Amino acid sequence: MRRILLTMVAMLIPIGGLTLGLSGVAGAATGKIVCTTITGNATGNITVSGCTGGNTGGSSEPLSATALATGGTVDWVSGSTTTSTAPVLKLVTATKCPGYVKNAASNPIAESFKASVTADSGDSILVPGTETGEVCVGTDGTISVLKDLEISWKESSISCTAVSGNATGNITVSGCTGGDTGGSSAALPALTLATGGTIPWTSGSSTTISAPTLKATSATKCPGYVKGGSANPSAEKFTATVTTDTGDGLKIPGKASGAVCLASDGTITALGKLAVS
Repeated sequence: MRRILLTMVAMLIPIGGLTLGLSGVAGAATGKIVCTTITGNATGNITVSGCTGGNTGGSSEPLSATALATGGTVDWVSGSTTTSTAPVLKLVTATKCPGYVKNAASNPIAESFKASVTADSGDSILVPGTETGEVCVGTDGTISVLKDLEISWKESSISCTAVSGNATGNITVSGCTGGDTGGSSAALPALTLATGGTIPWTSGSSTTISAPTLKATSATKCPGYVKGGSANPSAEKFTATVTTDTGDGLKIPGKASGAVCLASDGTITALGKLAVS
């Protein structure tokens, strides 16, 4: 019974904290997609091409320029997609834009842009990412690249230092840094994680973990332990795989590991310091 209770909670409680998002690919801490060309018109469709990185297939499908003015989704020819927020725009010098003539009355304009990548499928973009670049817009609406479109991201991790609750009721994980958790999880039933489950963070992001692999360890440093006691707490180490994540920038698959104490009344505490492998 004690082992079953530990199984329910082991995915949530680390040695001193829970760490998520250890990359499954060595050295893949950052990444980017770079596109060198944009063709089309501001009042019609545009195509982004000359793309390297990710799994774009080299270019986008034609997409409405106006649809992206307030944020939208790019469909890549590979079948993957990338969704971004409305960009923040800033006027920049247009002297290197096609058709620019010094002191002309109707020169093209140029703008830099920056947006957040909020969702991605198929490109291994870690969300949230950042989209930047500069474009020229001719007097006839023709759009061209002034500075490469770049979608970049950095691998993140999540570390949580506290937990409250009981193995037979609800658990809340808190003291979290990294990712975009909002600092803690929403309350969730420990039972839902007995065979793997999803941690909803207060920010709206979420992290899903597989069922943990458990190994008994010494409970001598657990709260309430008394040498020779008949109702001592138990303790186990655990490892689990992070299978999906939304909004935290975790590399998938990731890994969570740690150890927990479980008192005879079901109270959960962390054991020792965080260990990530």
